[in-house]
Amino acid sequence: MPLSRTETLKAGGTAGTPAARRDWPRNEQGLPLAPRNLAELNDHLDRCSSQAAARIAAVARYAIDQPFEVAFGTVHSVAERSAVSSTSVIRLALTLGFGGFRDMREFFRSALRTAAAPPRRSDLD
Repeated sequence: MPLSRTETLKAGGTAGTPAARRDWPRNEQGLPLAPRNLAELNDHLDRCSSQAAARIAAVARYAIDQPFEVAFGTVHSVAERSAVSSTSVIRLALTLGFGGFRDMREFFRSALRTAAAPPRRSDLD
C-alpha cells in the first residue's frame, strides 16, 4: 500500500513532490511551512507559477493577479475563474503549506488587511 502524502513527507521523501516546494523550509514533522507574510506568499506563488504542475501553476498565477478574489471567494469560484478544478485549488493550498483552502483564504485576508492598513500614528512620528 503506498504511503500517504503526510507519511511520504515525514519520511523525507520527495517522490511526487512538486519541484516548486522540495527545497522549502519544513516543520518538525517534515511538512512544508506555510508562508509567514505577504513577501513569502508572493515568493511561494511565484515558484508555483513557474515550477508546479500546469493546473496548480494556473491557480498560482490567478492568485498573484487576483488576490482579493482568493481572499473573498470560494474554492469553486477561484477554480472556475482560473479554469481548473476545485481539487487543483486545494492542491495549491496544500503545496503552499496550508491545511486547505480555508487556511489559505484566511491568510490572504489577513495579509491584504495588513497591507491595506493605514499607518499608525506612532509610525508617522
